[in-house]
Amino acid sequence: MAFSNFQSISEVLEAYSIKYEEAVFIAPTSHGASQAFIDALRFTLDNVDVYSSEGARTELIIAPILLEIYKKFVETHAF
Repeated sequence: MAFSNFQSISEVLEAYSIKYEEAVFIAPTSHGASQAFIDALRFTLDNVDVYSSEGARTELIIAPILLEIYKKFVETHAF
């Protein structure tokens, strides 16, 4: 079924018999970003039009941030 067929998360939960439970998956901690990440993000923001589309934001800003965060937890939370 397409995402557009649903009007709310509750409809998805009901349609697929999914149990939803909120919980803290990873406890908040303070970690600094690697210098390589900071340099790459700075380059991207200075030289690439990251605001041209949702796809650009996802690929150039959001995905690298999520990857940088994942690197801190891969040993304890990898599948």
